[in-house]
Amino acid sequence: MVTKSSRQAAQAPESTELATLAKLAGSSYETLERELRATIATLEQQALRFETAIDNISQGICFFDAAERLILCNRRYAEIYRIAPEHLRPGRTLGEIVERRIAAGTSAMASDAYLAFARAVNSGTTLRNWTANLTDGRTIQICHQPMPDGGWVATHEDITELTANRLIVDERISLQTLIDWCPTTCG
Repeated sequence: MVTKSSRQAAQAPESTELATLAKLAGSSYETLERELRATIATLEQQALRFETAIDNISQGICFFDAAERLILCNRRYAEIYRIAPEHLRPGRTLGEIVERRIAAGTSAMASDAYLAFARAVNSGTTLRNWTANLTDGRTIQICHQPMPDGGWVATHEDITELTANRLIVDERISLQTLIDWCPTTCG
């Protein structure tokens, strides 16, 4: 027959082992929580550095996911397309952004045509470059890079002034060629 003291003696080691396990679990939890908080802080610092770098480059840049939802765009993208930054928050659809561009007079084409063009470009897997002549008269160079998950990253650069300067240089070269040619044949 088991006596009361033998039962208490048998339960005492179990109770001590459970208390030890509870302390160990608590300690492990606290260690994991500290490590997780440190990792989160490091990732937040890295994200802030990347966001600061992206926001300060001279080209407009935008990231979209496979569902055509904006992940991120920088200040310059908003400036190029004359859209208030609060209208370019993550989660906005490409269609919504195109409508904002049309309203601002900074779209290269009608909404349906632009979306069809964008979907055709996005269905590819290779880097694509093109220029877009906006309705406000500016020329934008776009470099589109598809991502493996179906999203894409695109840079947008206003090359209006560069294009105008190239035209002037080309005209000067043509005029100089004509002048250089004329004395030998005209004289």
